[in-house]
Amino acid sequence: MLEFHTGESKVNVKKIKDEDWIGEWKKGFKPIFVTDDIVIVPNWDESAFLDKIVIRIKPGMAFGTGAHLTTRLCICAIRRFLKPQDRVVDVGCGSGILSILSLKLGASFVLGLDIDQDAIENACENLALNQIEDLIEIKQGTLSADIPKELFDLAVANLNKREIFESYENIKISVKDEGLFIFSGIVNEEETEVRNFFKKKNLDLVEISCQEEWVCFVAKK
Repeated sequence: MLEFHTGESKVNVKKIKDEDWIGEWKKGFKPIFVTDDIVIVPNWDESAFLDKIVIRIKPGMAFGTGAHLTTRLCICAIRRFLKPQDRVVDVGCGSGILSILSLKLGASFVLGLDIDQDAIENACENLALNQIEDLIEIKQGTLSADIPKELFDLAVANLNKREIFESYENIKISVKDEGLFIFSGIVNEEETEVRNFFKKKNLDLVEISCQEEWVCFVAKK
């Protein structure tokens, strides 16, 4: 062990094996029960969760391990509002966790989009972990103006305020009349601004939910 003295402070440096880092890192990821019936499980945990909707995730660089409150808010909203046979688009899908949940809750078609290549790779890995790689479409990119109109019953976007505002028109085009939007990644201080934005867009607010400093909006077209 090396020891450095810096005035009143002292820094110790100890060499440890690489496998110790891996073990310590894994300790930070345990099964997360988001609701009574939805549990997110890291890929190395082989525990059985009977009578639960299990989403297996390989924690990586992509956003969406289930630990962040905005992910949990979106999961809860999808659980409440997704109907069997709905067609779903997940804008900024990250790890694919919301896409996977949507399919397991009965969606007939799910499209996950992300501009980040690492996210796409992680999402595809997670689809394979859940044995649904042929049932969800994952693409690099985002919604554009030339997408089919009114294709989806539900759009979910766990982004941030700026990204939601910038992508809203293309998301709107893709959603059917009476379709639903689930938006999160919004902090408490932005709630009024987001409310006013949706009011200008003639959206009907269905629900606003909060956890700590984060807000999730559910709105109807």
